[in-house]
Amino acid sequence: MKIIIADDHGIFRSSLSFLISNKTDHSVVAEIESLEQIIPCVQSTPADLLLVDYHMPGGDSLEKVEYIKHRYENLKIVFLTGTQSGVVLKHIAQSHVDGVLHKEEDAEDILKTMDAVFDGAKIISTLVQSRIESADIDLTRREFEILCLIMKGKSSAEIGALVNVAARTVDKHKENIMKKAGVSNVVQLVELGHKMRLLEVD
Repeated sequence: MKIIIADDHGIFRSSLSFLISNKTDHSVVAEIESLEQIIPCVQSTPADLLLVDYHMPGGDSLEKVEYIKHRYENLKIVFLTGTQSGVVLKHIAQSHVDGVLHKEEDAEDILKTMDAVFDGAKIISTLVQSRIESADIDLTRREFEILCLIMKGKSSAEIGALVNVAARTVDKHKENIMKKAGVSNVVQLVELGHKMRLLEVD
C-alpha cells in the first residue's frame, strides 16, 4: 500500500512514517504539511491511502478531502486528528471519508485500521465514537459550518457568500443553532463554540 501523510507537525509526520516503514510492508510516498499541497500531491503521486490531519493551515480540510474523494474514488482517506471536540469528530465521521482515528490511539490500532480501510471497511474508532457520544450539542453539517464561520467573526452576508445561501438563510440557521445551544445571543454562542473546542488546533 502506498501512503500519503498530510500533517502540519513535522515530528508527527516523521514518527508516523517511521512506524509505517518499520512495522508494515507499506511505503510512505509523500509527506505534506498544508492543505494547499494535498490536491497537487494526489494528482502527481499515485497512492492508495491518504492519512490527513483535520486542523491544518490552508483552508477547510473536509472540503479538500470531499473534493479529492469525488475525483479519486479508489483513494482511501483516513482522518487522524488530535481534536477533543465530539462535535468536530461527529462532523468528520458524517463525511465521505473511509476512517476517523484519534492521535491518542495505540500505534497497532492505527496500523490495523489502515489495513481494514484498504480492504473496504469504514472505520470510526471506539475512542472517536465515545467522544462523539459525549458531544455537547447535535448540529447538522451546515449548522456546524456556519457556527465555525461565526466564531471566525464573519457576518451573515459574508457567510452567505461563502456557503452560497442568502444572508437571511444564515440568520435562520443562526437562530436554530442558538435554540439548540440554549443561548440568547451571538457572544454566548461564540463562547459555547470555544468551550466545545470547534476551532482548536491539534
